[in-house]
Amino acid sequence: MWAVALSVDGEILANSGEDGTVRLWETSTARLIKTLDGHAGAAVWSVALSATGELVASGGKDGTARLWDLRTGRPRAISDAHTGAVHGVALSADGRVLVSGGFDGLVRVWEAHSGTSLHTLRSDRRYERLDITGLSGVTTAQRVALHALGALER
Repeated sequence: MWAVALSVDGEILANSGEDGTVRLWETSTARLIKTLDGHAGAAVWSVALSATGELVASGGKDGTARLWDLRTGRPRAISDAHTGAVHGVALSADGRVLVSGGFDGLVRVWEAHSGTSLHTLRSDRRYERLDITGLSGVTTAQRVALHALGALER
């Protein structure tokens, strides 16, 4: 089990895990309502439910954030703009905005129903814009790691 989310009214529980699915449960009876399958068997690391109870968001190791229609169990929108796993998803109270955060260090803001990207946020990495030109005493692997963390060379 990787993630759980509870509806605002406490009637629906969503959970996700290693098998690539999101399961929706009725909390009062512990009855499985639906299983959402679409992350290509990749672990689903995050889930969120809209306040209206109509939408479920999921983010997975496959690099996608998905927005599901709770009634039909079908995806409404799929975003694949992360270059690595999606570690977190959130939905606005009205279900209009989906936010996804990924291993790539990006936070993406989407118009939920269309999947249109609204904004991309990225905070500075640990060594962002640090000039390592002429730096000595580091291995090639260390230099590559510094570049991945934002360092640059002229």
